[in-house]
Parts: sequence; C-alpha cells; structure tokens
Amino acid sequence: MEHGPVFRSPELQAGTSKRFQEPALPVKANAPWTLNLYCKIDKQPEDRTIIAGFGRAIDGRAGTGRYFTKFPGGINFWVCNKDVQTRVPLDLGHWQMLTATYDGSKIRLYKNGQQIAEEEVELTDDQAQVNVMPLDAWERVRRFGGEVRDVTVWDQDLSPVAIKRLWIAPAK
Repeated sequence: MEHGPVFRSPELQAGTSKRFQEPALPVKANAPWTLNLYCKIDKQPEDRTIIAGFGRAIDGRAGTGRYFTKFPGGINFWVCNKDVQTRVPLDLGHWQMLTATYDGSKIRLYKNGQQIAEEEVELTDDQAQVNVMPLDAWERVRRFGGEVRDVTVWDQDLSPVAIKRLWIAPAK
C-alpha cells in the first residue's frame, strides 16, 4: 500500500538551486525508496550535469548519491562509482517526469511512466539531504540550466502502476 512521500519540494523559482535537510529520507544502504521529479530544458545540458536527487552530491565515496544526471549516452542515474546508464535523451521544450526506484538491490529508472533501465546496485548509507540543480559532483562548475519542480522522495519502492499514475495525474 502506498503512502505519501517523506519529502516534497516547495515551489521553486525557475533556475533556482536549492538544498533541503530532511531527516526522514530513506538513506540507509538497503532502504527502499522512490525519487520522482519533473524537469524541462530548452537545450541539452553539458555531460555530467546533475538535475536533482538526494544524498551526497559530491564524488568520492562509492555507493553514495542518488541523482538524476545527464551523461554522454543520455539520462543517467548517478550513484558514486555505481551509475545506472541509459541511451534515452532528455526531451527539449516540454515537461518530462523522471523516476528512480530502489527495492534494496535494484534501481529501476523511468521516463514519463515508462521503464528505461534496471540494474543491481549496492548502495551505502548516505546523508539526509535533497539537492535540486546543485553544481556537478566532479569539477563543481556545471549546473542544470532548465527548470525542476515537484521533487518527491518516498520511503518505499513504488510500483510501475503507481509511477504511471504520477505521470498521468498532474497538469504538465
């Protein structure tokens, strides 16, 4: 049975980078979770640009960080040294929904309610913080140049049906 998210971002001004501390985040290594957000861009971000996520937003400690990023192949889910990569591009000019779920062993990625990747990933305990459009985790110079809204984190692995409902439900 689904319940509401443990974190929901407040309304953010377009182009605003923001960090939130949230003690209820599911940051233990094997804790299930779901990360969902909407983003919109007019041009492709540079490779290795972070969109949003939770945990550490800095490179260096394997298994930390749970972030949607843009990498050379397309949408990437960055977990330090344990990424889940796709060849699916970000769309230009309209809102899209990105979702990642973790059941304690597998990360599944979705775009607009459709699964685009699945991979076993071993996470480690992380920091209880959400970052929206932070500087990149490597050189600390790239920032997402689009808009991000409605970032939510659940302390459960939402089902594919629930994820499709998230895509259908809100006004885009």
